[in-house]
Formats: sequence, C-alpha cells, structure tokens
Amino acid sequence: ATTVSRALRDYPDISTGTKEAVKAVAEQMDYHPNLLARSFASNHTQTIGVVIPHLEANFFSSMLGGIQKAAALAGYKVIICQSDESHKIEMENIQLLVDNRVEGLFICHSIDSEAVDHLKIHLRKGIPIIHFYRVLMDLDTSKVVARNEDGAELVTRHLVDKGSRRIAIIVGPKNLLITKERLRGYENILKIN
Repeated sequence: ATTVSRALRDYPDISTGTKEAVKAVAEQMDYHPNLLARSFASNHTQTIGVVIPHLEANFFSSMLGGIQKAAALAGYKVIICQSDESHKIEMENIQLLVDNRVEGLFICHSIDSEAVDHLKIHLRKGIPIIHFYRVLMDLDTSKVVARNEDGAELVTRHLVDKGSRRIAIIVGPKNLLITKERLRGYENILKIN
C-alpha cells in the first residue's frame, strides 16, 4: 500500500517502471485517491465552505462566482450550502461543512440569524470565518461589507435635492449591520435638512 501510494504521488525513490505499472492499474480500475483520507494525514483539505441565504438570487450567485474564482486561483475547492433564510438550517450547514473538514468558512447570514454561539465554538477550534454582506457584529472575525451608510446618504440626499420632503425607509432586521448602517445614513441626511 505504501509503495502504491508513493508511486501515485511520483515519489523519486520509486522506480519509473513501478510508477508506470501502478498508474496503469489505477487507470484500469478508475482509481481516484480518497481526498478525505488524505486530508487526515496532511490535515489539509484545500476546501472552503460558503453559506448563503439563496442560490437562485442573482446577487448571491454573483458573489459566489467571485468567491469560487478567487478560491480556485489559490488552489481551493468550494462547497456551497444554502440556508433558505433559516437560522436553524444555517447552523446545520455550518456544522456539516466543519464535519467535512473545510479549512475556512464564508458566511452570509440568514435574515433571522442573531445568535453566534455556534460560531464561537468553531472560532475556538481555529477555523477562520469571514462574514460577508449580512454580518453580525458580535464576533471578532473578518467582514466584507458594502459602504451601506454612504449609499443610504447618497440616495437620501438625491431625494432631498429633488424636492422630496416626506422620505420613508424600509430596512431589514434590526440585528443586521447592513440595516443599522443604512438607517444611520438615512438619518444623517434627514438631520441636516
């Protein structure tokens, strides 16, 4: 088994004849290495997990395209899970990804996500977590967000400049950073006028 393994990975101490014979049999048997077993030995899977609310939304699918492109350039594969806007499913997806030994997580939270205890456990284990778009501020993790406050100020300023006086805003759940930032930008302009 050791010789076969070393031959398949082109170790220099295995003769060329042995390598060719092993590779020929492997091809005949349609053999593919067990990546999970290999990851136990190396402690690396070269895989990252992504949790998003919806796969069918153009906005999220374009983010996924960027994540997959960057991951591929770095030699990583991506496993994608959809929370369907459910905190419970989000937690299950995260546990599934961790159980499959991903080396890091990208998370765009569901609308009803508030608790972060399930993430604290994984952070203590040393799993890197990057939050994007919808982030929760209760964790000290990397976050990728839009300039929501500036955007809300620009939109509100535009409406004021066009003569609007009764400007309403509809925002998402109060626990999400995106909501707080957009509301703050909106209020900043209304306080001036």
